Amino acid sequence: MLNRNDIVANFSGVIDLEHGITRASEELPTTTCYNYFRFGDTSTEGNDLLVISDNIADDDFASSILLNAPLFIAAAHLKIHPLAFNKYGFSHLILAPPNFHSHFKGILDDKRDRLLLCFPVHQSEFSGDELIDDFYFLRRKMVDTQNWQREVAPKTFLYFDNPKTGGGTYGAGSFVNYATVLREIDNLDGVVNGFLEITNYRKKVIEILSPGMGQIILIRDRDDAQRAFVSKEDLLATLWRFLTE
Repeated sequence: MLNRNDIVANFSGVIDLEHGITRASEELPTTTCYNYFRFGDTSTEGNDLLVISDNIADDDFASSILLNAPLFIAAAHLKIHPLAFNKYGFSHLILAPPNFHSHFKGILDDKRDRLLLCFPVHQSEFSGDELIDDFYFLRRKMVDTQNWQREVAPKTFLYFDNPKTGGGTYGAGSFVNYATVLREIDNLDGVVNGFLEITNYRKKVIEILSPGMGQIILIRDRDDAQRAFVSKEDLLATLWRFLTE
């Protein structure tokens, strides 16, 4: 397990807060990274807890996370938990065991075996059952989890084929950002043999077709009985609700 001496040896600006919380800052070229720790003891079931924020030193919010996090140690699983109302609008908290993150690898390898990374999320950003590789990818490419003022970045899995542009996904599809979905909707216009299939964080699916210029068909949950022509305006409103609610 970690202790305060480990943090002092590896960080500058170490400050002891109330309730056993320690904050350590790290100055990077364009970012100040604030690391908040709650070291393992009987009250944490022996787990060390870590919260990280870029450029926002909000001791109260970080402490509220660390003091109320649901504790567990399960190497094969994430844990997602509802979060109390907060000024950043986050709805849930994710706890990631040490094999789901790389913090302190190469520095304190022998002391990170019970280090749980805790970070707040908007509900639609993670499902809570991601595999390790997908979790790393989402954090690295899609969701800036250390930015507490970020816009919602809904988890979006896209499978598509567009014979006109030559675009498409390999295998079962890939995670993309919302801007990519919007671009491919525009590219699909009038492509009779093309399609988009979008899966959200709840694993619900919608399919988009365009049998003619300016025509859009929306199919829900692969149920052809729910096939309906929609306007682009209605499609975009429906899509955003689908991805975020």
